[in-house]
Amino acid sequence: MRPAITLALNWPASFGRLVVIPALPTFYQIYHEIMLEIGIGDRMIDLVQEGVDCVVRVGELSDSTLVAHPLPPLRQVTCGSTDYVARYCLPSKLEQLEGQRCVDYLSATTGKLQPLEFCVHGQVLLRTLPASLAVNNGESYVAACEANFGLVQVPYYHVARQLEHGSLIEVLPQHRPPDLPITILYPHHRRLTPRLRVFIDWLNAQCRNPNI
Repeated sequence: MRPAITLALNWPASFGRLVVIPALPTFYQIYHEIMLEIGIGDRMIDLVQEGVDCVVRVGELSDSTLVAHPLPPLRQVTCGSTDYVARYCLPSKLEQLEGQRCVDYLSATTGKLQPLEFCVHGQVLLRTLPASLAVNNGESYVAACEANFGLVQVPYYHVARQLEHGSLIEVLPQHRPPDLPITILYPHHRRLTPRLRVFIDWLNAQCRNPNI
């Protein structure tokens, strides 16, 4: 028999696969009566029309009529593959980015190129590097890095396994990109139901995990 309480959610594929789904057993240890219906995507959707209680979105948000509940931001890293680093050398300071290459990332919502970002004394320095490949999807972005196309900047959770195993190497850890916002959105006219409240509280705790 299906649980009597249903919560319809929508979140980005990589965030769900690498952060949420592995941790869900801890949610069900407490809230086994809630049935989660999960949709995957990055685009903004009509929550009412599609019958979705809330969406999780990573990155800066455009103006929205939805209620925005911020979660703990995600740390980001710059990294390259071991073969790429062997060929282009590992830069130890920003000046050594000259001659490096990157994988271009195009915003899935705006289509605009996202420059590389480096934090320097509290300021964010933007850099663009030569690239021969541009993608608009996080999975493809990391795959292109693993295929030696150049440097990428991604949330740590996206490459934690590769960094641990040594197939990817962090670059310029002293100048990491700024943390990435992550937000839960739900409609104004819907009150914060108990089932949504407990899920938000649970996901908030997961995002505080130092391993992501």
